[in-house]
Amino acid sequence: EDVTMHGVTPGSYLGWDASLDRLTVAGLLQVEGQAAITGALSVGGTVQANSGLQVFGTATVRDGGLIVGSQGAGQTVRFFGETVGTFMQWDGDELSVLGSASFDGPTTVTGAFSVVDASSTFIVDTPDMSIT
Repeated sequence: EDVTMHGVTPGSYLGWDASLDRLTVAGLLQVEGQAAITGALSVGGTVQANSGLQVFGTATVRDGGLIVGSQGAGQTVRFFGETVGTFMQWDGDELSVLGSASFDGPTTVTGAFSVVDASSTFIVDTPDMSIT
């Protein structure tokens, strides 16, 4: 049997469609405490996490892009490698790589470029890169 509960705000409702086995929330869904979703989650708008968001498994951005922070309010982002202790980090205004880095194709560095490890080796095997 279908069930619909209407809220005070026009257009807001909670509806159960028995023929589709589907629960529809039109308006704000607020969960206090933990929520677990097994299976696919499809969001047709913005996902906002005010105190942290963890994804266990694979997260895919298909359309658009992944934006972290905003102009003048950058955030720290880390990408971890398979080797323990290696990562690439953007800390809001500076890119750092702990581990090895390789570049395929034309590479341009504007500004300072520093290597902290004295044992590092540069191999230049392309006409698209010059070190002076």
